[in-house]
Amino acid sequence: MGHQDADLWTCPECGQKFATENLWHSCGSFTLEALFAGVQPQVWRTYQAFERMAREVADFHVIPQKTRVSFQLRTRCSGGSPMKSYFRASFVLRNVTITPRIDKIQSFAPDQHVHYVRLANPEEVDEDIRALLLASTEYGEQQGRHG
Repeated sequence: MGHQDADLWTCPECGQKFATENLWHSCGSFTLEALFAGVQPQVWRTYQAFERMAREVADFHVIPQKTRVSFQLRTRCSGGSPMKSYFRASFVLRNVTITPRIDKIQSFAPDQHVHYVRLANPEEVDEDIRALLLASTEYGEQQGRHG
């Protein structure tokens, strides 16, 4: 099982959990149904396959937000955003990882790199995606953190 969240701070307004007390966030109660309203049916099915695989990899908290869904261990480390015709999966990794599946990388810190993969159908949720989800758990569990 791995992660322990007893020491996480819980927002008294919305109940979201964070590794840092009083971390800025958007309080709100959002649903997956609202997030996926208006997308093509295969986008929802693709997300469902993605979430199933994520739950096989780790005990993620699934947090629907206004424009995305986040998967959290101690910190948010993967998830994605539904687009009209595809699901844009995201993975926070400690190191930049280049593979043909990754179509964009945003670096926010020396050990915080968000990798994006476009998933058009459930069949694309494969072993490459499992490997990225597994790699994101290092960031999510705050392992290998320096300083």
